Amino acid sequence: MRDDLSNLRSSIIEVIALQKRAEQEYNQAQAEVLKWEKRVKLSLDKGDDFLAKEALRHKKNHINTANIIKNQLEKLNIQVDKLKEKLPILERKINQQSLGSIDTIYPSAFERMEAKFMQLESSSQAIGELSPSDMERGFF
Repeated sequence: MRDDLSNLRSSIIEVIALQKRAEQEYNQAQAEVLKWEKRVKLSLDKGDDFLAKEALRHKKNHINTANIIKNQLEKLNIQVDKLKEKLPILERKINQQSLGSIDTIYPSAFERMEAKFMQLESSSQAIGELSPSDMERGFF
């Protein structure tokens, strides 16, 4: 029973990490859509139809990406809710069977894992922002 609780908590941690990553990716995709929209307008203002079409193509790709991520995020939200509903039920069963109190290690472990994940995600985003693509250089 305690193994089940540990497995459930691990599953919750993994799904929440995926959920947070999906949220960040969705926000990034939305920002990219806005960036390429501005580039479409800038290209049209300059009279460069080819560059405008390329920028529009990139914008459409990011819209599609954002929609896919949004669908994944909705599924992850449902998964997290279901897992969180199961956790107190399992905890009550363990308490009723008097198998001992639940360790308090799990919340702090979860917080450490979440902080580490956020740090890694921030680092990868920073690296991505430092290297603009060749297409992006055409707008500067």
